[in-house]
Amino acid sequence: MLAERRVVPCTPVRARPVATLVGVALLALGLSAPAFAAPATFTTEVPPGQWKGVRFRNVPRGALVTVDVELSGALTVTMVSLEDYQRFPAQAFPAVERPLFSAEADSRLSFSVTAPAAGTYVVLFDNRTGDAPRTVEVTVRASRPPPPGPTAPPRQGFAR
Repeated sequence: MLAERRVVPCTPVRARPVATLVGVALLALGLSAPAFAAPATFTTEVPPGQWKGVRFRNVPRGALVTVDVELSGALTVTMVSLEDYQRFPAQAFPAVERPLFSAEADSRLSFSVTAPAAGTYVVLFDNRTGDAPRTVEVTVRASRPPPPGPTAPPRQGFAR
């Protein structure tokens, strides 16, 4: 006798594409099989006079985060710790106290940062001095830090 199946209607959940893709990238950080996680790509628009930030949570110390950016025009791309991000709008324009990376770009930009500590990091797309909206396509790859290996025995001096 076949078991009776019950169909339960479900309500679709509205997903946030950026949050979903970033979550996938961070989930990949927790996997140990591949050396590099599958890349996560998303597109956003930054209006003139504004900025947007993308958070990367639970990044382990020593993880390598690689960011590839394609832009429709000039803006500043900056990667900061969560602490600097929380102070960002209040800081003197346009400075960030301790950026891990910062550069002006107008078409393409690629960079990698090794996380100095475990935590949350943010990539900022700053168009506050711009006069037109900018489309930003971002691809993020992350890799786990290498596992701690055995320490090498101390080297002996050479005998003469």
